[in-house]
Amino acid sequence: MFRRPANSTCAQVQGLEARRLMAAFVVSSAADSGTGTLRAAILSANSTTAADTITFNLPANTKTITPLTALPAISQPISIDATTQPGFAGSPIVELSGASAPLADGLAVNASNSTIKGLVVNRWKNSGIHLGNGFSGNVVRGCYVGTNVAGTAALANGYVGVNVQGAGNTVGGTALADRNVIAGNPNNNGITLGGANNIVQGNYIGTN
Repeated sequence: MFRRPANSTCAQVQGLEARRLMAAFVVSSAADSGTGTLRAAILSANSTTAADTITFNLPANTKTITPLTALPAISQPISIDATTQPGFAGSPIVELSGASAPLADGLAVNASNSTIKGLVVNRWKNSGIHLGNGFSGNVVRGCYVGTNVAGTAALANGYVGVNVQGAGNTVGGTALADRNVIAGNPNNNGITLGGANNIVQGNYIGTN
């Protein structure tokens, strides 16, 4: 005779409760805030503990996002993948501009195991991308930081292009698609490393 193991129902319920479903948030508007914006997507991803994904489907003629205030810091693992934007053909085409924002980082990552991929990040008055102290496993790849969308002219960020304060993070990679172009920092560093065991590989730094 089959007998159900003791507490089997509880075990099943607990197993289901422990799961966290990944969500995909789509950036479909270049506006500062509201439905479909990057700001809204980051806030939604921060409200879950899953490793969510932010993808892009901006109108063909409006691929520059110009926030009016600082974007929320990323506080949960996330993948921001701008290579998903229709029309992407190997070089970044989605621009995150700080031209209208106050003193702030373009993207501040205060979480581990996050990826920023395929973005143009320029004209932020602090760092273009900041990987916070105490966080690891983050990756920045395939981005143009401190340049125009074409990667041919400097549009500097105010402090550092990519400011890595944690340990065990990666900027770039061995594949051509992983290479970042980090330029336009005449008074400071393209990349600052504040922690140990970070990998900087395959990038163009200080050039086009």
